[in-house]
Amino acid sequence: MTDEEFDKLLAADLAPPERPPDLAFVARTERLVALDRAMAQQRRAAARPRLSDGLAAAALAASLGLWTLWGPDWAESAGAILPLLTGLLVVTWLVGHDWGAETVVHEDPA
Repeated sequence: MTDEEFDKLLAADLAPPERPPDLAFVARTERLVALDRAMAQQRRAAARPRLSDGLAAAALAASLGLWTLWGPDWAESAGAILPLLTGLLVVTWLVGHDWGAETVVHEDPA
């Protein structure tokens, strides 16, 4: 018996039996894929505010660091930094705010 004949014998004996497609398995898999896509979209939507808040905190830390390094002459009083920080927070919020985000979560009809 040659190697080719032995391979053919094994292929014939070890081949899986023919059977009809499992439609229930296909339907379950499609539902799981749709659920996974919906959950990924919700995770992205939930990460947006955290990203915006992190950006605001980083901008605030950077401005305080630059304020410390720059130290202008007119900034000797402690009250001079408050208007600057307030303006910085407002600008950071305006830049980081997602104006087009929907506040209503739509459920999948399936």
